[in-house]
Amino acid sequence: QEVQAVFFAQRFQTEWRICLKRASADFDRAMTLFYSEVFDSLSDKEVRGALPDAALKMFVKKATNERSHESFRFLKNIHAAALVNAEALRKLVKKFDKMQGSLWSIP
Repeated sequence: QEVQAVFFAQRFQTEWRICLKRASADFDRAMTLFYSEVFDSLSDKEVRGALPDAALKMFVKKATNERSHESFRFLKNIHAAALVNAEALRKLVKKFDKMQGSLWSIP
């Protein structure tokens, strides 16, 4: 029984880390895409050496209202997906801890 619980714990940790890496990779891809569009919309002279937040400020000043709103919606969607992923990963750990506690308490 104990060997089974240890195996299950190791398997859970492995699968959880895989899920975390996938969620992180998705977030990184989305943010890279977003900032690529931001930096690409600015001239090399404007953006050279600029930090992302400075480039974003330049982008918003230069962009049309429609483009700014579109970018804002995109960022909100990225944020919402990241929150959902974080909450799902947190709940998985909580359920695992609860299940693990019941596995160890079996006589």
